[in-house]
Amino acid sequence: MKIFIRKVLLFLLLIAIVKVATEAIVPYYFPSTYFLQKEKIWTKSEANSIVFGSSRSFRHVDPSILSEDIEDIDFFNFGIPAAINPELYYLFQNFIEELDSGEVKVMALELCMLDTLQRQNLELLRGYHWNNPNILNYSLSYIEESSWPNDLKKSTRNKYLKSFKENVFSLKKIKTILIGTRSYFGFNFHPMNDLGFYTLDKEVLDNKIIQSRRKSFLSDTATLTLQKLDAINADEFANNPFNQAHLDRLLIFKEIADSKGIEFFIVIPPKLSPIEYMELMPIKNSVLADIVIDTHSPSEYSFAYLFDYSFDQAHMNKAGSERYSKQLREEIKRKIKK
Repeated sequence: MKIFIRKVLLFLLLIAIVKVATEAIVPYYFPSTYFLQKEKIWTKSEANSIVFGSSRSFRHVDPSILSEDIEDIDFFNFGIPAAINPELYYLFQNFIEELDSGEVKVMALELCMLDTLQRQNLELLRGYHWNNPNILNYSLSYIEESSWPNDLKKSTRNKYLKSFKENVFSLKKIKTILIGTRSYFGFNFHPMNDLGFYTLDKEVLDNKIIQSRRKSFLSDTATLTLQKLDAINADEFANNPFNQAHLDRLLIFKEIADSKGIEFFIVIPPKLSPIEYMELMPIKNSVLADIVIDTHSPSEYSFAYLFDYSFDQAHMNKAGSERYSKQLREEIKRKIKK
C-alpha cells in the first residue's frame, strides 16, 4: 500500500512539474490563435497605438481611418473575436506589461462586463487558460460587487470556480502543446489585413458560421429597434455606483499605462444588452470619467442601430465600421493631450 501511495504521489509531482514548466515556456496568450497572429503582424508593423477589445473592436475599428488627421499616431487593431472579460483583460494586462516605455503612444481598451461564462465552454482550453489565482480573485470580487440577481451571482461564481479547477488540474494544455504546437506557431489561421482589421462583409463569403448568423439576423431585423431602445434607456444607469472590483482592475491598467508614457482610453461600445449597460454605464461618473469615450449613444451614433449599417445584431458592416471609425477618431483627437 505504501509503495502504491508513493507511486501516486510521484506521479502527481511529475504532473505538477510538467504543468509548471508548461506555464513557464508557453506564451501567456496560448491558445488564442487570433492573438498570436496579431502579435506577429504588430511586431512587423510601424503602428505606435492600439485599439484592444473583442470582435466589436475587430470588426468596427478600421485603423487606417482612425489614424487619419492625428499627427504621429498610427493605430493597430488588437480586437480578438470571442474574447471575454476576464480573458480580454488578462491578455491586455500581460501585453501592456511587456511593452517598453515609449513603444506605444495611445491605447484604447473596449470596456466589457464580466462574462457569465457558457457552461459548454468551461472545459475548452480557451475557457480557462487565463483563470489564474489573481484572475479568479478579481472575477469573484466582481461577481459580489455586481448588480446581478443572486441566482445569477451563484451560478456564475460556480462556473468560475470550475474554470479555475480545470486550469489547475486539466492536462489539456500539455496535450495541445505536444500535439498541436507546430501548427499553432506555424500558420496564419484567420483573415485580416496588415493592421489587424477585417470586416464581416468580407469574411462571410467563405465562412458558413458567419453566413448562418447573417441569415438569422435578416430573418428578424426588429432586434435593431429593441437594441436602440436599450441604448436610449442606458443613461439611466450612469448615476449608479460602478463595480469596485472592475474599477480597481481598470485603475491598475491606467497605472501601468501611465508608467510607460501611454495615453489610455476606455471605450464603451454600441449595440450592448441591458445588463451590460447596467454594469458599464456607471463608469461615466467614476474617477476614470475623463478617459472614457462613450460610443453607445443612439443620437450621436444612430447609424449603429440602422439596418443599412448592420451586419448582424452585435456587429456593424463595412459602411458602419467606416462611420464608426471616423467618429471614434474625432473623440480620440479631442481627448489626446497636446
